[in-house]
Formats: sequence, structure tokens, C-alpha cells
Amino acid sequence: MSYNLKFSSDKVKILKIKNFENLAVAYINFDGDKYEYKSSKSALKDGTFFIKESNVPNVRSLIGINKNEIPVFLLRGQLLKGGMQNRTINTTILVKGKSTINIPVNCVEMGRWSIFNDTNYRSSDDVSSTNNNQKNENKIEIPRRRRLLIEKLALGQLEGHQGGLKKESNYISEIEKKMNFETKGVMELAFLCKMDKEVFSKGLAQTDQKRIWDNVDEFLHRTNTSSSTSDYIKAHEKAKLSVSDYLKFLPYEPGSNGAIFFTYNKILGCDIISNKSVFEEYYNDLLESYAMSLIYNKERGEHNEEKYKYLSLSLFDELENLTVKTYEGIDMGKNFFFSNDNKTISGLLLDDDIIQISVMFLEK
Repeated sequence: MSYNLKFSSDKVKILKIKNFENLAVAYINFDGDKYEYKSSKSALKDGTFFIKESNVPNVRSLIGINKNEIPVFLLRGQLLKGGMQNRTINTTILVKGKSTINIPVNCVEMGRWSIFNDTNYRSSDDVSSTNNNQKNENKIEIPRRRRLLIEKLALGQLEGHQGGLKKESNYISEIEKKMNFETKGVMELAFLCKMDKEVFSKGLAQTDQKRIWDNVDEFLHRTNTSSSTSDYIKAHEKAKLSVSDYLKFLPYEPGSNGAIFFTYNKILGCDIISNKSVFEEYYNDLLESYAMSLIYNKERGEHNEEKYKYLSLSLFDELENLTVKTYEGIDMGKNFFFSNDNKTISGLLLDDDIIQISVMFLEK
């Protein structure tokens, strides 16, 4: 359905502009912080939100369980590590309080379909920061024969074996209960652009998974990362090490709930999340996503703050008059999408108010 986006440039204020090396950030305040919701990052950490495999795991779908009284926010492009294979969330979702939903995802780890020693999801950055002894405390050792049965169950190969099916399903549940949850990381900008076009051109359930795996292989090659399971997150973790200084010199600006990212007088993208505290939690992930896209960019130039202000205001004017396509949201609200030759725009609406919007300019 076509919809005129109710974005008012009068409600957006540029708070500050900073730059470091080849990246500049315009921190913005968007007057839309009227809904209370919680980030999935903090909810997973404090154990009030869970993401797990379905009883019969599906590459394209996970289960989200919200135990909070208020909604929980999941950002499209958010990386999830664990389960049968690593995934990324397809579209921004607001999960109602005290509810369970199916989360549409894509696989970013082609060479694994095994739960190993755990089934719930934890942070991609947790893998590098937690020592082996700490990790093993949260794992349940599974006898090889039982592990093979569980993997067959996950692949749907035990249908009709009711006794074994029930027994192994219970065993999976016990493993899930003992697993800790964390999440961190948003896909690198260029990869996310490609995924967005794929998701919204074909639909959440119709994406070409092979094409996404091809993009994973390209990112592994670009970051010179070796992975036996073709794991995007392994390359992502490696790339993060190269952009750590950006976090130091371009920190979150208090009062902002959005940012526009530039490189030498051209816009890379813009991200807004209406709730300031939620945006603050995601800011470093977003900054890393943009910085990663510039790691191997040899282009050099000079930053021009006045040009950045002009480009920002031009973008606001364009959004104010934009007609987008809307789709029924996974739970609360509606998702929207727009695409042309040089950018993609996507986000989430609730009662005509913008909860989240992302603008990504495509590489020429």
C-alpha cells in the first residue's frame, strides 16, 4: 500500500557535527520520543526477552519471547549468534509486551546446521570477550549419539518417531533454559543495502538465501577472513578491530536519537530510532557498520561542515514529501520501504508515527 510518510523537517534538529578520518557524523534530535519500549539488546541481557530456534528449527524463522510488560525493539540487520546457525534479523520489529512471535531472519553462516552445545543466541562480541572457562560454564555437554539425534530432529528427519521426538525436544528445551543471551552488532553498510533490496523486493519469506550467502562470501574475501562455516559474524568481529578508534572519537551525543553519516561531503546513510535511550544502545553498532564500509576505501578529501548541514537539510526535505510502500508489521505497527537507483529507505511506523527509519545510499 502506498503511504505518504509523515516526516516533518521542522521536528528535526542538528545538535552537533564531528569527524574522524574519513567519516563524519551529524547528531540529530528527532521530535518523536513518545512511546515507551525497550531494546532487545538490554532485554536479552537481563533475561526478559529470549530468542531461540523453533521446536523444529527453520532457517528463515526464530521465536521471540517477550516477558516485559512493555514492547521490545529489534533492529533490522541486527546480528544473532548461536542456534543451528548464525542469523540476521530481516526487518525492524516492535514486540508487544507479554507475547511470543516468529522473527523473520536470514542465515549468515552457510556451513553450519548444528546446535553444538547451546541453542539460544548470544552476543557476537561476547565470543571474543569471554574466556573459554566462562563459556564452558554455560554449556551442556551432549553425548555424540544424542547430539546426532537432536540434529536430525532439527532437520525434520525424525518425523513419525514420536517417542524420540518428544524426548529430544525436551532435551533441547533444557539446553535453551541454561543458555545466556546477549546481542550486539549490525551488518556492515554495503551488505545491509543489498539485503534490504532483496528483502523488500521479494518479501520477508521469499528472499534469495543463496544470494545472501554469496554476499557473505564477498565480505569474507573483502576482510580476508577464513571461516570453515562461511560465517559472516567471524568476519564482522575481525573488521570491528579495525574501526575501534571511530568509537573513541565519534561517541554518542547526549540528547540525540538519530545520526547522519558522511564521508568527504557525501552521505552514506541516516538512522533514527524515536526512543533516545534505545538509539543510544544501538549507536555504536550503527557507527561500526558505517565505519566498516570505509575500511578499504582509499578515497581522501576534506570535511566540510556547511556542506554536511546542506545535505542533511536536503535529505529532511526529501523525506517530508516521500511516498513509501507499507507492509503489515510482524507484530506492532507497519513496516515501510522505498528504493530508487541511489538509495533505500526502510523503517517502522506505529499509529502513523515514525519509530525507526534508515536511509542508505547505494554505492555507484
